[in-house]
Amino acid sequence: MTPLLPVDQGTEASSALVFESEPLTEAVEILGFPEFEVTLASDKPVAILSATLSLVLEDSAAADVSYGILNLSHRYDDLDISPMVPGKPETARLKLRSCGQRPSKAARGSHGKGQAAA
Repeated sequence: MTPLLPVDQGTEASSALVFESEPLTEAVEILGFPEFEVTLASDKPVAILSATLSLVLEDSAAADVSYGILNLSHRYDDLDISPMVPGKPETARLKLRSCGQRPSKAARGSHGKGQAAA
């Protein structure tokens, strides 16, 4: 399989929360470092958050645009280790990897597909 072609993300998405937009009404440009912000609570002091920004194509296949992974113990700063307080909701911001795409108007955005694991 050619790595440049979209790969269906259905298997990965089955164990993750998925936030999907309506089909785009016009082409948009995605350029730079997308960010995913979420308020969450963990049942453990150390947890990992991952998020993927994908495009859902007209045939329903999903193509990854960008992704990011955050050790929630580093949610404030890379050098400041601060374990989560189990059960306490906190807002975390995850900067995704740099990307550049111009999806067509028929595509849908899968914003913030993510999962947390301890």
